[in-house]
Amino acid sequence: MIKKISLLLCCVLASFSCALASIDDSTSSDSTVANSSDTTTASTDGSSSSGEVTAPEPTTPAGEPAPALKDWSVLIYLSPNGWGNFAIKQIDEAVSGICDETTNVLVCCRLTNKYASLWQLTHDGMVQCDPIKEVESDADRLTRLMQMLIEQYPAQKYALILNGDSTGLVDFVYDGEQKKWVESEFTGQTRGVLLNDKLGTQLTTTELLDVMNMVSQIRGGKLDLLVADTSFMGGLELAAAFGDSVAIYLAAQSHQYLAGFSYETLFGTLAQTGVSAARLGAAVATASATQFNDGGSYPKFKSFSVTDCAAAQSLLNDFISFINDLNLTLALDDRLAAEVYATSLSLKRELRNNYYVDFVAWLTQVRAILVSYAAVFHTDLAERIASIDGLIAGMSTVVLTNAAVDGVAMCGLSLCCPKKIGSFPLDLWNPWHQFIQTSIDTASCEECV
Repeated sequence: MIKKISLLLCCVLASFSCALASIDDSTSSDSTVANSSDTTTASTDGSSSSGEVTAPEPTTPAGEPAPALKDWSVLIYLSPNGWGNFAIKQIDEAVSGICDETTNVLVCCRLTNKYASLWQLTHDGMVQCDPIKEVESDADRLTRLMQMLIEQYPAQKYALILNGDSTGLVDFVYDGEQKKWVESEFTGQTRGVLLNDKLGTQLTTTELLDVMNMVSQIRGGKLDLLVADTSFMGGLELAAAFGDSVAIYLAAQSHQYLAGFSYETLFGTLAQTGVSAARLGAAVATASATQFNDGGSYPKFKSFSVTDCAAAQSLLNDFISFINDLNLTLALDDRLAAEVYATSLSLKRELRNNYYVDFVAWLTQVRAILVSYAAVFHTDLAERIASIDGLIAGMSTVVLTNAAVDGVAMCGLSLCCPKKIGSFPLDLWNPWHQFIQTSIDTASCEECV
């Protein structure tokens, strides 16, 4: 009989258990497992004496066929921070909607002492898997757990959901006391998700890309769905980076923190047989946008979008080609260049964020400038204008679902506009980043920067 118990409480108990284990090295791993299972359920998970995570192996009577594969196996990976705890509350309230016949759900909560706790969720409650005692990096742990999910919980489709603080691609973090963005201690790396400045831990975007490539190799094909239940991760560059390893990407195009992911909708949609990654993402994005409630001071420029990563990769290539051509045009006309640079920074200022601009909004403003300039100065800019029209139209094949929050019209994907940025294995970005740097260097007023 599985006891129904709060996942948040379970994580607290597991954190306390791991802390005791790290203090008293003489305590055996079997004793720790026993203590943990006393607070949840009797251990029936086939745990090993080595401390490695194991799952119960299905038993099939002789002569009977093995059970059919479930539709989905999902790993939810949480980081210990404000809206990581919010997600735990959401999961607690939604767990009864899990359909055990169609779905496997594992939840790993990274604890405040750098250890982690792993749980299997079912319709009736949760079972703690072997406690994870090793202090691992997020990249190593994610790779290992995804391999375990694929090998020990086989399904037709797989999903990874990341929940935790994020600043996407930039090297800066918001300082609440100074009320401004400041350089992070991680300067020189592109910050990603699962950030915890107090612990000094993070999963950079480069590491996340490496994990996705490894998971794709383990699976023998792309991961069906990657979800970033966090902020600053709805970028065209990110979606494109996942093009070789992830099929569908769900993230919020946000310039502030989010805590609006609908796990009730997630579990409810997974209960339907044969649901695709795009359909699952659409249901969650729409429900999340509906339930989001923002009490902060930032403007509500955000939406939840479902992206085809391969199509995003193709669109980014086309966009970089356009930027190269635009740079050639601007190099020949200082007046036009000044106007385009100024509107780029103006858009950043309107969004009250120095690091991202909406993809279509930026293109639309540049198009208006080119059309007006061509009419006034009788300059042939038809080819550049046609390129913009093609890029805007191409967004419809990239963003499969775009669920706006509070009716704000955004395209679903942003472009990173950093003042500085760390290394990332996408050299194709360089022309765009150079364009933004030129815009900053030629700005006539400091407030535009």
